[in-house]
Amino acid sequence: MMTSATIFQKLMVSFLLQADSAAEFRKRGFDEDGLIDGSRAASRMSWSAFSYQSRVRNAEEIAGALVVHLGDFLTCTAWVCRRALGDHTGENVVRPDWSRYVAWRTAHGATRTLGEAPGHLFGRGESADLREFIAVALYLGWDTLLKTDKTRTIVKLSHDDRIELYHFSAPAELKSELGRLCEPAPWFDPRPRRR
Repeated sequence: MMTSATIFQKLMVSFLLQADSAAEFRKRGFDEDGLIDGSRAASRMSWSAFSYQSRVRNAEEIAGALVVHLGDFLTCTAWVCRRALGDHTGENVVRPDWSRYVAWRTAHGATRTLGEAPGHLFGRGESADLREFIAVALYLGWDTLLKTDKTRTIVKLSHDDRIELYHFSAPAELKSELGRLCEPAPWFDPRPRRR
Protein backbone atom coordinates (compact mmCIF):
# COMPACT_ATOMS: atom_id res chain seq x y z
CA MET A 1 0.00 0.00 0.00
CA MET A 2 1.31 3.42 -0.96
CA THR A 3 1.34 5.96 1.86
CA SER A 4 1.28 9.72 1.44
CA ALA A 5 4.99 9.80 2.39
CA THR A 6 5.74 7.35 -0.45
CA ILE A 7 3.75 9.46 -2.90
CA PHE A 8 5.63 12.60 -1.79
CA GLN A 9 8.97 10.85 -2.31
CA LYS A 10 7.97 9.74 -5.81
CA LEU A 11 7.04 13.30 -6.76
CA MET A 12 10.16 14.96 -5.43
CA VAL A 13 12.95 15.91 -7.81
CA SER A 14 15.87 13.52 -7.43
CA PHE A 15 19.52 13.87 -8.39
CA LEU A 16 21.60 11.44 -10.44
CA LEU A 17 25.32 10.78 -10.36
CA GLN A 18 27.49 11.69 -13.35
CA ALA A 19 27.84 8.09 -14.63
CA ASP A 20 24.08 7.44 -14.43
CA SER A 21 23.28 10.70 -16.23
CA ALA A 22 25.79 10.04 -19.00
CA ALA A 23 24.51 6.47 -19.47
CA GLU A 24 20.92 7.65 -19.79
CA PHE A 25 21.76 9.96 -22.70
CA ARG A 26 24.32 7.64 -24.29
CA LYS A 27 21.42 5.19 -24.87
CA ARG A 28 19.81 7.94 -26.97
CA GLY A 29 23.00 8.69 -28.94
CA PHE A 30 24.23 11.76 -27.03
CA ASP A 31 27.19 12.58 -24.84
CA GLU A 32 28.47 15.84 -23.34
CA ASP A 33 29.60 17.00 -26.81
CA GLY A 34 26.20 16.33 -28.41
CA LEU A 35 25.49 13.68 -31.04
CA ILE A 36 27.65 10.56 -30.87
CA ASP A 37 29.24 9.71 -34.21
CA GLY A 38 27.72 6.54 -35.67
CA SER A 39 24.67 6.58 -33.40
CA ARG A 40 21.12 6.22 -34.70
CA ALA A 41 20.46 9.75 -33.47
CA ALA A 42 23.37 11.12 -35.53
CA SER A 43 22.19 9.41 -38.69
CA ARG A 44 18.43 9.90 -38.40
CA MET A 45 17.56 12.92 -36.27
CA SER A 46 17.07 16.37 -37.73
CA TRP A 47 17.98 19.47 -35.79
CA SER A 48 17.09 23.09 -35.29
CA ALA A 49 19.05 25.67 -33.35
CA PHE A 50 18.32 29.06 -31.79
CA SER A 51 20.66 31.58 -30.22
CA TYR A 52 20.27 34.13 -27.44
CA GLN A 53 22.44 36.58 -25.50
CA SER A 54 24.25 35.43 -22.34
CA ARG A 55 22.44 36.13 -19.08
CA VAL A 56 19.24 35.88 -21.10
CA ARG A 57 16.56 38.18 -19.69
CA ASN A 58 13.60 36.10 -20.86
CA ALA A 59 14.90 32.78 -19.50
CA GLU A 60 11.59 32.02 -17.74
CA GLU A 61 9.63 32.54 -20.96
CA ILE A 62 12.00 30.33 -22.96
CA ALA A 63 11.91 27.70 -20.20
CA GLY A 64 8.11 27.82 -20.27
CA ALA A 65 8.04 27.15 -24.03
CA LEU A 66 10.37 24.18 -23.61
CA VAL A 67 8.32 22.73 -20.73
CA VAL A 68 5.08 23.06 -22.72
CA HIS A 69 6.70 21.10 -25.56
CA LEU A 70 8.08 18.43 -23.24
CA GLY A 71 4.47 17.76 -22.27
CA ASP A 72 2.72 15.97 -19.46
CA PHE A 73 5.66 13.69 -18.80
CA LEU A 74 5.96 10.85 -16.35
CA THR A 75 9.73 11.40 -16.19
CA CYS A 76 12.08 14.04 -17.48
CA THR A 77 15.84 13.65 -17.21
CA ALA A 78 18.12 16.68 -17.29
CA TRP A 79 21.89 16.33 -17.28
CA VAL A 80 24.18 19.29 -16.68
CA CYS A 81 27.11 18.08 -18.80
CA ARG A 82 29.36 21.07 -18.34
CA ARG A 83 29.43 24.30 -16.39
CA ALA A 84 31.61 26.92 -18.08
CA LEU A 85 32.04 28.82 -14.80
CA GLY A 86 32.56 25.84 -12.51
CA ASP A 87 30.42 24.47 -9.68
CA HIS A 88 29.50 26.76 -6.81
CA THR A 89 27.00 24.51 -5.01
CA GLY A 90 29.40 23.30 -2.33
CA GLU A 91 30.66 26.68 -1.18
CA ASN A 92 30.00 28.13 2.26
CA VAL A 93 29.28 31.55 0.77
CA VAL A 94 27.18 31.13 -2.35
CA ARG A 95 27.82 33.44 -5.29
CA PRO A 96 24.83 35.75 -5.84
CA ASP A 97 24.14 34.45 -9.35
CA TRP A 98 24.06 30.87 -8.03
CA SER A 99 21.93 31.52 -4.93
CA ARG A 100 18.62 30.82 -6.70
CA TYR A 101 19.77 27.39 -7.87
CA VAL A 102 21.48 26.46 -4.58
CA ALA A 103 18.31 27.34 -2.65
CA TRP A 104 16.18 25.30 -5.09
CA ARG A 105 18.54 22.32 -4.95
CA THR A 106 18.69 22.42 -1.14
CA ALA A 107 14.88 22.63 -0.92
CA HIS A 108 14.73 19.38 -2.89
CA GLY A 109 17.04 17.60 -0.47
CA ALA A 110 20.24 17.47 -2.51
CA THR A 111 23.15 16.31 -0.39
CA ARG A 112 25.79 16.26 -3.15
CA THR A 113 27.19 19.10 -5.21
CA LEU A 114 26.16 19.68 -8.81
CA GLY A 115 29.53 18.32 -9.92
CA GLU A 116 28.92 15.05 -8.04
CA ALA A 117 25.26 14.67 -9.02
CA PRO A 118 24.65 16.65 -12.24
CA GLY A 119 21.56 14.68 -13.25
CA HIS A 120 18.05 15.81 -12.34
CA LEU A 121 15.07 13.50 -12.53
CA PHE A 122 11.67 15.19 -12.59
CA GLY A 123 8.41 13.27 -12.16
CA ARG A 124 4.79 13.81 -13.10
CA GLY A 125 3.49 17.10 -11.78
CA GLU A 126 6.94 18.71 -11.53
CA SER A 127 6.69 20.97 -14.57
CA ALA A 128 7.14 24.09 -12.42
CA ASP A 129 10.37 22.68 -10.99
CA LEU A 130 11.57 21.77 -14.48
CA ARG A 131 10.81 25.29 -15.69
CA GLU A 132 12.79 26.77 -12.78
CA PHE A 133 15.71 24.44 -13.52
CA ILE A 134 15.78 25.30 -17.25
CA ALA A 135 15.62 29.04 -16.54
CA VAL A 136 18.63 28.80 -14.21
CA ALA A 137 20.55 26.59 -16.68
CA LEU A 138 19.97 29.15 -19.44
CA TYR A 139 20.95 32.06 -17.21
CA LEU A 140 24.13 30.41 -15.89
CA GLY A 141 25.14 29.06 -19.31
CA TRP A 142 25.23 25.35 -18.55
CA ASP A 143 25.58 22.68 -21.23
CA THR A 144 22.48 20.66 -20.43
CA LEU A 145 20.64 17.78 -22.13
CA LEU A 146 16.89 17.22 -21.58
CA LYS A 147 14.61 14.33 -22.51
CA THR A 148 11.22 13.03 -21.42
CA ASP A 149 9.25 9.86 -21.85
CA LYS A 150 6.55 11.77 -23.79
CA THR A 151 8.42 13.37 -26.70
CA ARG A 152 11.11 12.17 -29.04
CA THR A 153 12.83 15.54 -28.93
CA ILE A 154 16.18 15.90 -27.19
CA VAL A 155 16.93 19.47 -26.11
CA LYS A 156 20.48 20.69 -25.60
CA LEU A 157 21.20 23.99 -23.91
CA SER A 158 24.69 25.22 -24.73
CA HIS A 159 27.03 27.63 -22.96
CA ASP A 160 27.58 29.02 -26.47
CA ASP A 161 24.20 30.78 -26.02
CA ARG A 162 22.38 28.24 -28.14
CA ILE A 163 19.33 25.99 -27.77
CA GLU A 164 19.52 22.89 -29.95
CA LEU A 165 16.54 20.67 -30.76
CA TYR A 166 17.08 17.13 -32.04
CA HIS A 167 14.00 15.40 -33.41
CA PHE A 168 12.61 12.74 -35.75
CA SER A 169 9.66 14.97 -36.69
CA ALA A 170 9.87 18.74 -36.46
CA PRO A 171 8.23 20.26 -33.35
CA ALA A 172 6.60 23.09 -35.34
CA GLU A 173 4.96 24.91 -32.40
CA LEU A 174 8.14 24.87 -30.32
CA LYS A 175 10.25 26.05 -33.26
CA SER A 176 7.81 28.89 -33.87
CA GLU A 177 7.82 29.93 -30.21
CA LEU A 178 11.62 29.77 -29.93
CA GLY A 179 11.85 31.75 -33.17
CA ARG A 180 9.82 34.46 -31.44
CA LEU A 181 11.84 34.37 -28.20
CA CYS A 182 15.34 33.82 -29.64
CA GLU A 183 17.16 34.12 -32.94
CA PRO A 184 17.41 31.21 -35.40
CA ALA A 185 20.95 29.83 -35.73
CA PRO A 186 20.99 28.47 -39.31
CA TRP A 187 24.80 28.37 -39.29
CA PHE A 188 24.87 25.67 -36.60
CA ASP A 189 25.78 22.13 -37.71
CA PRO A 190 25.85 19.55 -34.89
CA ARG A 191 27.07 16.59 -36.92
CA PRO A 192 29.89 14.89 -35.07
CA ARG A 193 33.36 15.47 -36.41
CA ARG A 194 35.33 12.30 -36.91
CA ARG A 195 38.14 12.02 -34.39
